[in-house]
This record gives sequence, C-alpha cells and structure tokens, in this order.
Amino acid sequence: ALATPAQGEIQEDLPFKSAYDLSGVRIVTVAADQFSFEETVELSGLWRDMGAQVLFAGPKKSLAGEKLAAPGQARGEAVRLDVDLLLDEIDARRCDLIYIAGGDGIGRFVQEHGAALRALLAGAHQGKACVAAICHASMALSLSPRIRGSRVTGNGDEELEALIQAGAVVVDEVFVRDGAFLTGQYPFLRTFALQVAETLQFPQGNGPLQAFLAGRTPLQKAMADLRSSQEISGQPVPREQVEAVLRSAFQTILLRPWGNYPPLFT
Repeated sequence: ALATPAQGEIQEDLPFKSAYDLSGVRIVTVAADQFSFEETVELSGLWRDMGAQVLFAGPKKSLAGEKLAAPGQARGEAVRLDVDLLLDEIDARRCDLIYIAGGDGIGRFVQEHGAALRALLAGAHQGKACVAAICHASMALSLSPRIRGSRVTGNGDEELEALIQAGAVVVDEVFVRDGAFLTGQYPFLRTFALQVAETLQFPQGNGPLQAFLAGRTPLQKAMADLRSSQEISGQPVPREQVEAVLRSAFQTILLRPWGNYPPLFT
C-alpha cells in the first residue's frame, strides 16, 4: 500500500483550471531508490485521475523513498514503492510516455543502470513515445544520443552539467518541450503534470493551457517569472522590465476600472 499523499509542492496554486482526458494513454513512471514520493507517486496520481493507465517501474521490485518533511519535522517520512515492472520488462514502444521521476538517487541510478536506461530511451524513440523528466531526473536524458542540441531544463549542478556534456542546451525555465523531450523544474510539480497532460492530449500545441499562457498580461507574466526564480542573483533588474511591470499594474488595477485617467507613461 502507498503512503498517504503529502501536502507539499504538488498543491501549488495555479490560476489555470482545466480537465484533461488521458483515457487510453499508457504511462510508465520509472523510479529508483531514494525516489521523491511527490515527484513519483503524487505526480503520477494526477495523470491517473485524468484517466491514464500508469505503471511503476524500477531496477528492483521494491524501492525506498521519502516524502517531504511536514511543518515542524526535521526529516521526511520513509516510504516504499512496489513496482509493476522491472526496467528490462518495459516495452517502451507500446507506451505514450516514459516518465523518469526525480529523487536523490538519480546519479547512482544512472551510473549503475545506464545500459538499461539507454535501451529504454531507444525504445521510446523508436515507438515515438514522449520522454519526460523533472528535477534531478533530467540527468537520465543525457544517456540518449538524441539529446544533443535539444533544449532541456532541470535542477542540480551535476545533473545539468551531465546534460551539457551530452550536448543538450540547458535553459532556466519551469517547463520545456523540445520534440519528444519534456523536462521540468522542481518544485513546480502540478505545472509539470498539466504541461505533460496537454502535450499528450494536444500534441499539435493547440491546448487550453497554451492559450491561457499566451493570453496573460505583462504583469501576470512578470509575476510568474518572479515565482519561477531559482535564486536571487543580486543583479540589477533591467529598467524596461520594471517599467513594463509598473505600466501593466497601473493599467490593469487602477486605470481600467475607472477608465478616464491618462496613461501613466508617455
């Protein structure tokens, strides 16, 4: 039995609400020891709730992982996951999505099971399945020869360096889709789940989430960029960016409701 879901970053607040229908979609979630419960079980559960068939796979039948620590607790709760398939039992050609979940054990996983992961990625490419990874798990995509020249994102200095050495173009974005590769950053788990779902249901890119993102005001985009920042760099903010935020804020919040005031900037 799986542990009770944690109330962690999977509950991030998103203004976008839409229901996806993934009935008929076959997903295999690949995990390793020291897996992240939120990135593995909870995130996959979102796709199951959308109707997808989700199977768990790993290098052995039972894997050890950890949930996020609850408020006031120093350490998270230890959990276990019994997988449905071993790595060499996955027929990636019959899948719509191979999702590699994150966790602290990814580096060791890639090192010890690189051959099996390469074969899995090759099968996914042969069957035209999407390959997704989040956070540190993006490192596993460095094993695919098709990663060269592809835009990807993720977390972790060593993990991203492995991608760079493999020829990938690493960018600091919450979610990136480049061909069959779908990559995301922690802690934006729900955003990642929705982006992947939209890719599966609307492969041509004409889904409701893309329409929502394209319709945001400059202020909404700027605020989303702030929420997505991985760190505070200490560098000055460009004047034009500050002006765009202020202009949009005044136009959206102050000027439009009453309507008869002159523009703030000329």
